[in-house]
Amino acid sequence: MSVKRRQFTSQFKAKVAMEAMKGQRTMGELAGLYQVHPSRIAAWKKRLVECSAMAFEESSVQGSNHSSPALMAQLYAQIGRLRVELSWLKKVWTGKYLWPPEFVETTSMILGMPPEVVKQSHVVTLNHIFSDISL
Repeated sequence: MSVKRRQFTSQFKAKVAMEAMKGQRTMGELAGLYQVHPSRIAAWKKRLVECSAMAFEESSVQGSNHSSPALMAQLYAQIGRLRVELSWLKKVWTGKYLWPPEFVETTSMILGMPPEVVKQSHVVTLNHIFSDISL
């Protein structure tokens, strides 16, 4: 039988960490009061201390809600490139750019292979080409 782990809200964590920061009660007392292990309280207190300076940084407050126009332009450009690549790959894999049937028939007769094998060699060639490209 598995035991479901308790999940605490960020408000609860902040409340307990603030109590620990005050220092009016020991970790053991807080652990008993809130039914949380003392090491959890210590970790929440440590995180509160580490992240408290971010509350007073203007750039992080403004940057969290609004992205810079340069970053947005760069991201939209990347989305455009990825869409073009995706559409090309869909065309390749659905067979729009596969070898013509006459070529497949002629090649299969010359090599003595079934046409399915000749068609698969196109896919293997594409895999080889894409393995050399680093994205």
